[in-house]
Amino acid sequence: RIHPTLVFKNTELYKMMEKGDYKPLTLEEALMRTTDMLAIYECNGIKVIRLGLHVPVELRQNIAAGPYHPSFGDRVKANLVKSIAEASKIRKIKYPSKYQSWVYS
Repeated sequence: RIHPTLVFKNTELYKMMEKGDYKPLTLEEALMRTTDMLAIYECNGIKVIRLGLHVPVELRQNIAAGPYHPSFGDRVKANLVKSIAEASKIRKIKYPSKYQSWVYS
């Protein structure tokens, strides 16, 4: 599991952030880092079963900062597909329809 750190209100990490002792990643930074981590893990036979933290809708208002996106995992996988296709100079990809969001992001 790869879960970039989220800052929730009224926590120690929230207090640290407010004092300037902690700076959360932006969404784009977290997507880039997680994409790289996923590629490294998968290339080394390490199965990643979850990307990003699932936060129930009723708790999302408690997120104060950090790289939260409800489709974080799909965005990471789309980045990975795009980077592999670009590096390999692939122009056409055949894929099952359930993976469409990874190819057309």
